Amino acid sequence: MTQSKSERLQVVLDMADREEKSATDSVEEIRAKLQAEEEKLQGLINYYDEYASDFGQSEKLTTARQIQMQRTFLEKLSEAKAQQQLQIQNVNARLQEKIEIWRKIYLKNKSLHDYVSRLRLDEQKQLTKKEERLLDDWFTRASRKIT
Repeated sequence: MTQSKSERLQVVLDMADREEKSATDSVEEIRAKLQAEEEKLQGLINYYDEYASDFGQSEKLTTARQIQMQRTFLEKLSEAKAQQQLQIQNVNARLQEKIEIWRKIYLKNKSLHDYVSRLRLDEQKQLTKKEERLLDDWFTRASRKIT
């Protein structure tokens, strides 16, 4: 017996499911990277705040050179925070791109699944009608033999 159209499309459904899973994994990977980058930024912010607070309260800094070194270090920390914020923006942009790709794949996959479901329903209806016709024919023949 030949395969029905819905059975033949199962290969396409499997491929679409794998593509969607791959896109989902990609989104989750970028989300994890974004979270790690945000945690890095929070660590830099905390370190900067602690260091700036210690710098403001320190009575040990007596020379202008020490004060200049502390300020230079704080400037470098501030630059690192700015770079980290830029990195977060870049990762967030990549995440938005991956989400849009996933969304398109998801919608295509959903449409394909809906189409195959409708095909299966139609095939089942056709099969039921065929069975009913066969039963009707059988009953008709059987009733003719009886009379």
